[in-house]
Amino acid sequence: MPINNINDLEKFLRLEEGTLKAAIDNEEGVDIQISEDLVVRTQEEISTREKNLTDTAKVAAVEIAVKGMRNELGLEFEGKTMENLIAAHRAKVESEAQAEPDQRIRELQSDNDKLRQNLETKQGEVEALNTRFTEFENRNTINRQVDDAFLGAIEGKKTTIPMQDMKDLFMVRNSLKVDDGKTVLLRDGEVAKDETTLNPVPLDTHVNEFVNQFVKPAEGGNAGGNEPAPSAAGTYEAFEKEMAEKGHNVGSEEFNREMNSRTAAGTLEI
Repeated sequence: MPINNINDLEKFLRLEEGTLKAAIDNEEGVDIQISEDLVVRTQEEISTREKNLTDTAKVAAVEIAVKGMRNELGLEFEGKTMENLIAAHRAKVESEAQAEPDQRIRELQSDNDKLRQNLETKQGEVEALNTRFTEFENRNTINRQVDDAFLGAIEGKKTTIPMQDMKDLFMVRNSLKVDDGKTVLLRDGEVAKDETTLNPVPLDTHVNEFVNQFVKPAEGGNAGGNEPAPSAAGTYEAFEKEMAEKGHNVGSEEFNREMNSRTAAGTLEI
């Protein structure tokens, strides 16, 4: 039975085009080498894994902070939470205050103030750790969604440069962020939106426009016959300088619109 979506399977497994078909047609049997770096997970598995990593890091950070303060204050108690630490310290304060009411209370009050300051510091460290995990999660989301967008954009097309090079160039030239689980592109610090609906422009739209610059023209003779050869395309460096003189920064809407127009017309070489 033929496989209708064999090209999709090859892209998903990061195999060169034609690998699966050649393997199927080979009557002697072959081994297909799958990259050791390829990990297949569902979106639900990815989200669950990232949430568990974040939760585990939070718990570990709190336990380390509690253990450190327990040793520093000379406390003995069971448990690893901030509540356990505060309860043990309060019990120690009340117990020792009964034996030496005045001086001891002042000393313990000083210790208590120090404890609160240290707890605030540790809480800040936990929040910073949470922020780093959020940034890590967002980077993974952007890379995954950009990969999917490029795979869809180049399907069935021949391009002048490899997909990875196009993706790297796209990431350098554009500022991306995650908004409500979706990767969006920024223009002058603001989310690029459709002028009619004011909804964020889908990532696929941006990627398709970008990929079109690198699509090879259809093969065949020149229908014009006697038409003169087009003039040599200008360099990207000259184009970037020209745009800067006009006040259009790299990545701005005006910059990209003119770049796409010239590339399509063959007057700009990327």
